Amino acid sequence: MTNKVLEIERILNLDSDALARELASKYDSLRAQKFIKEQEWKEVRDYIFATDTRTTTNVSNEHSNTTTIPKLAQIRDNLHANYMDAIFPNEEWLIWDGDDEDAVAVDKRDVIEAYTRNKALASGIRETMSDLLYDYIDYGNAFAEVIWVDERHVDPVTGEEETTYVGPRVRRISP
Repeated sequence: MTNKVLEIERILNLDSDALARELASKYDSLRAQKFIKEQEWKEVRDYIFATDTRTTTNVSNEHSNTTTIPKLAQIRDNLHANYMDAIFPNEEWLIWDGDDEDAVAVDKRDVIEAYTRNKALASGIRETMSDLLYDYIDYGNAFAEVIWVDERHVDPVTGEEETTYVGPRVRRISP
């Protein structure tokens, strides 16, 4: 099992030179393992968007016709559209279900739903979810985290600092 997990406790007890060597070794190992997977993903992308078989591993095929219709890209786009429709079926996609009588009061429910929809819209959740769905379709995995954002900018006309967005945001992590 020691070969499959990074032993943090053992590494932290090393002197600075040994720690640097150990971390560099782990990083090189990670990059070598990741390289193989990235090559597989590149081959998948080549096939998805291929319009010519000479750009794929099928180049050795002895048939004379090399032109191909990117049917896999069409299937990918259809999957993406269907997933997006399932996740965001309409503008009122979020529904609040409270766990007690006070939490399901209509006025409280409406405020919670409106606030959450506003934050989701302002944070660009649809665009991020779209990217995550493409990750899932193309790579079989999708990774994300929620971060807190406090975005401000200076208005060039007035010179005043303005808040553009404050709140949670989903951030995609590339597979």
